[in-house]
Amino acid sequence: MIPSLLEGLLGLWLVWVAVLDPRLVHSHPGVIALSAIVLLLLGLAAFRIDYLKWPAVTDVVLGLVLLILYFGTSIVSSGTLTFWMLFWSGCIVGIVSLWSVFYRQGPEAMTSGDTQLNEPAQ
Repeated sequence: MIPSLLEGLLGLWLVWVAVLDPRLVHSHPGVIALSAIVLLLLGLAAFRIDYLKWPAVTDVVLGLVLLILYFGTSIVSSGTLTFWMLFWSGCIVGIVSLWSVFYRQGPEAMTSGDTQLNEPAQ
């Protein structure tokens, strides 16, 4: 749960950097690479800990995409590409990771019948 929460905060930070402080990326281009590495590490930790695996896999894939795009092409030179890449990866990471944090329905909830249907308890 903690790695997913930190990934959600990292996603919010990526969106914040893309929208409110794009000069940070141009003055310190390693910020994208560092964010991608942290996203990869937190995604791997979340994959080992959390019940839901797909949010962690999504975050790892987005971290790899950020890393490949950073080292493969010079995304920092294109302001438009940098904005959209950081914006959408931050949005997706934030939503998926926070979904994993707040949706805590494991196998024991399925067997006990408590599937969060919002029905009154009997």
